[in-house]
Formats: sequence, structure tokens, C-alpha cells
Amino acid sequence: MFFMNLEEKIDLAAKWVGESERLVVFTGAGCSTGSGIPDFRGPDGLWTRRDKGLPPPKSKVPWDQASPNPNHYAVAELMELGKLNYVISQNIDGLHAKSGIPFEMLAELHGNQFFMKCLSCNKKMLFEEANWDKKIWGRGFRKDTVKEGQPTCPHCGGRIINSIVDFGDPLPYDELQESIVRSQNSDVFFVIGSSLVV
Repeated sequence: MFFMNLEEKIDLAAKWVGESERLVVFTGAGCSTGSGIPDFRGPDGLWTRRDKGLPPPKSKVPWDQASPNPNHYAVAELMELGKLNYVISQNIDGLHAKSGIPFEMLAELHGNQFFMKCLSCNKKMLFEEANWDKKIWGRGFRKDTVKEGQPTCPHCGGRIINSIVDFGDPLPYDELQESIVRSQNSDVFFVIGSSLVV
């Protein structure tokens, strides 16, 4: 496959998709660069620039205003065709959900910038649903000190934190386990925009 031209690779991928019954797509930061969000290891990526002693790249749009690009819509089209079994993403931008992928078909292993989660009942909720004002309570990371009077889970009263997985935090257990099972059972596994290196 490495010695095929682009058209031959596209034809082979189309053949795989056509024959697939359990297609899993794994996406990384490179999937969202077309939406104006920088990646990590590309020529102008966050880690690439850091290793050269340069400041981080700027996003072309604020992350919360980014829109899905053709990469996200292509994955959503696989779902519409009945071919997509599951999406596993390292991205926190929420663009797969914005493109139409339902959360039950999506594992956001590094969290989602728009959601908080409860440490007790594991439910996810929008910041607004949690009555969480970032100006008052901060970003709500696990390592942050709990402040008196800060909102708790509206479902069970447990502590809520930002769903974004920080370095050193565990990946979301249920989504990770589902990702492993879906990956092991897939007949086609596409990686889009990831070097698969942490």
C-alpha cells in the first residue's frame, strides 16, 4: 500500500468501506486543522513549535466557534451510509458531535470542552446545565481546589469537573473500555489526523 499512488489508495479505502460491517474511525488533532484548530505534531503544531523554542500556534478561530470541516462530515457520511460502527477521538473540540455523530457512537477520550462530568454518577452535562460559570468557578479541572458554594451535580449532588482530561488524569473508563471492544471487533479501522503518539 505504501507504493500506491493516491488514487489507488482511495480506491482501496473505498473497497474496504464497501465491504465493512464494523468500521471504526480514530481521529486526532489533524482531523480538526481544517477547522482552524492547530494540531500538535504537524509542521506548525504545538509540540513542534515548543521543541523549536517557539510560542504555541494561534487558532484561526476561537475553539468554541469552530465548525466541522470535510473530515468530520466524511465520518458522519459513513454513519449515514450505515457503515460507521464507532468514532474514537482524541479531540476536545466537540466537532464530531456538531457534524451529527451521536454521543452513543462517539468516545471522546480526552473529554469535550463544552461538558462537565460528575465524579460520582459519571453523567456528562453542559456547563450551563451544571450552572457552572467559568468566571466565578474557573475551568473546573480535577486538580483545582473545591470552592465553597460551587455547583454540584444536578443529578446526584456529586462533585463535577471539566470533562477535559488533563495530563496525569485517567481516561474516561467506560468510553475507553467501549473503544477497546469496538476496536477489537472492527473489520476496518481508519486513523485520521493522528500520529498515535502521546
